[in-house]
Amino acid sequence: MSAPGGGALAAKCSCWSCCDGSAVGQETGEVAGATQQPHLPELEEVEVTERKQERWEECGGLELAPVLGSGAVVLVDAEWVVERAGSGGTLEPRQALPPTAFMPHSGVKAATPDEEGVAPLLHVACISHCWLQANHPDPHGHNLGILSRALQLQFADNSDDGICFNGRWAVFVDFCCIHQNCRDCEGSPQRCTYQRLEGSECFEANAIGKFERERKLFTDALGSLGSFYSHPATVVFMLTRFPDDYDNFAKYTRFGNIAPYFDRGWCFCESSWAMLTKPSYFLVDLGRATGDEIRYYGFADCSLMHTGSAGRKALALPDAFEAELHSKGFTNGKDDRPRVAELYRSASAQRFESAESLFYEVLGWGDEEVRQLAVVLASGALPRLQALDLFGNRVGDEGAAALAAALRAPGALPSLQVLNLTNTAWGTRARPPWRRPSGPRAPCRACRCSTSATTAWGPRARPSWRRPSGPRAPCRGCSCSTSAATAWGTRARRRCARRGPRAAAP
Repeated sequence: MSAPGGGALAAKCSCWSCCDGSAVGQETGEVAGATQQPHLPELEEVEVTERKQERWEECGGLELAPVLGSGAVVLVDAEWVVERAGSGGTLEPRQALPPTAFMPHSGVKAATPDEEGVAPLLHVACISHCWLQANHPDPHGHNLGILSRALQLQFADNSDDGICFNGRWAVFVDFCCIHQNCRDCEGSPQRCTYQRLEGSECFEANAIGKFERERKLFTDALGSLGSFYSHPATVVFMLTRFPDDYDNFAKYTRFGNIAPYFDRGWCFCESSWAMLTKPSYFLVDLGRATGDEIRYYGFADCSLMHTGSAGRKALALPDAFEAELHSKGFTNGKDDRPRVAELYRSASAQRFESAESLFYEVLGWGDEEVRQLAVVLASGALPRLQALDLFGNRVGDEGAAALAAALRAPGALPSLQVLNLTNTAWGTRARPPWRRPSGPRAPCRACRCSTSATTAWGPRARPSWRRPSGPRAPCRGCSCSTSAATAWGTRARRRCARRGPRAAAP
């Protein structure tokens, strides 16, 4: 995207749907001499059960609560997005959208999966995309159609692997969720944004852009972007591919920042946020989709997650990110580049400090990516990390050596207990150079038996198990009360380390 609020410098807007003097959306009253009311849609609240509220908090939803509660960010209902795409429509700025397009804060909470034993997941999909024109991100609905198909695969996904994707979703897309410079000279919202005149703070056509209170809310929203994209329990969709006819100048008016996705400063920042600690199945590059996918989740070629997760970069420390940021394009680089660098530094510090498990499974990583990961591991930035899962990547001898060096770095990973290199090029022919120190092994959380946390099964068992409610079936190995109803329990029952005759658990 260009700046999230649309910020190119231009002369006269020439978009096909640009302002013709007729207002769309709600009236805001007299501009001069009256209070300019910001766009805060009145939405019907949804009942949130005690269990939903508890689950929302467990998944880290409170981090998003300030901007959702203040109205700085209002999320869009995914069902509205699908309906809009199906009717051949396009996205519009937040101030121009009807109230039916949005999902209330309480609705976002109520959409959180609350089943026992499922992985932490907020049903919030964050969209990272290039603005195809400086005054409209997607004037012909190209990206909207791709996004709609991905959302429909999510709605229908019934994967039984401890992750609940089906159900209602809220969507964060900057154009629709935060205030835009779309108000004309009378204060009425239009379907496209107005651009500032070059060398001036004024907008074309004497437009107002945003009301003063909307500008303050917009600033608050910018400060929260890192929370949405880097949150470990949100899903991020990257729209990295231009339309096939993007070079048709009669169709797309190209000015401002027209660089490819990964060469744009804001897109580079959003994708880097998402690549910090988010599990592999929560970040999907829709630019890699073939259109033949028939489901969302899974590691087979027919799943959107599998085709869209390849090509993910390794996480980077703030200094490395800032060094690379200098080569990225911004519409307003003087202000945006230092702002983006600081936002990344803040978000990365927060995620690294709190991360207890990192799941980078089947990403196609080779030695280069693993070396970059090892730099972060050795820096001591992940003091609480307990489990690192690199299942199914192409880790060779050089990558394994880099990991070994990071593991031996004094004080680098004081909490690490699990390193999974199963089905890697190196892991299939050798044991990892790091092993749990000799002595008593940590007991399993379910029955205190001596199940090792350093097996391929261990990294799944420890992070995902939760004590279920109700009666529990006994474990086959020792008659402990391990639940067979959780994703962890189904593996634990077969792999309990206790041997000998069945006995009641103490």
